[in-house]
Amino acid sequence: MNKRIGLLAALCLAGCANQHAMWRKPGASAPDLHAALHACSKIAAASHPVDLEQVQLAPGENQASSGNTQPPTRMLDQNKKPRDQAIAACMTQGGWQPSGS
Repeated sequence: MNKRIGLLAALCLAGCANQHAMWRKPGASAPDLHAALHACSKIAAASHPVDLEQVQLAPGENQASSGNTQPPTRMLDQNKKPRDQAIAACMTQGGWQPSGS
């Protein structure tokens, strides 16, 4: 359970770090951006919570030469894309613009 909590925290931090560089709003400060992202992330997480699923990688991918016969796997968050889309919609509604536009 502790590994799962650590993974969730890492996912959230990585997502927040990426989101900070993506948004701008005329006259807004860095604390304004942080507050908006926090609020939008909270809303998005409520409707699209982290849903980790263990998926099998292609045969031979990431396989150590230890003779392990079990197929390699990794954890994927099945709700990451809809959660990111919900954050983007919330930020846009708040007057924020993607930094690339």
